[in-house]
Amino acid sequence: MLDDIVVVGLTMIIVQLLKRPLKRWVGDDLGHQLTPLVVLGLAGGLNVLNAYLFGLGMAPLTSALAEGIKLGAMSGGIYSMGRAALGIQ
Repeated sequence: MLDDIVVVGLTMIIVQLLKRPLKRWVGDDLGHQLTPLVVLGLAGGLNVLNAYLFGLGMAPLTSALAEGIKLGAMSGGIYSMGRAALGIQ
């Protein structure tokens, strides 16, 4: 399987690309509230895909989903800390 940091990095990149269209479709307030759910779902999905493609059947997909949700929470925390350190609102 690919390293966890790859899943975290891809999650952060894809969410950043999807953030503006999401806010345009559902509005700023709802888009701001949905972004963490998108992060968790995307990280979970990417980790399941990672386990399916590169895990060679060694990890159950439900465990990969649980680990992906943990990685999503981690990537959200890293992203928030970086924004706070740079003073970005």
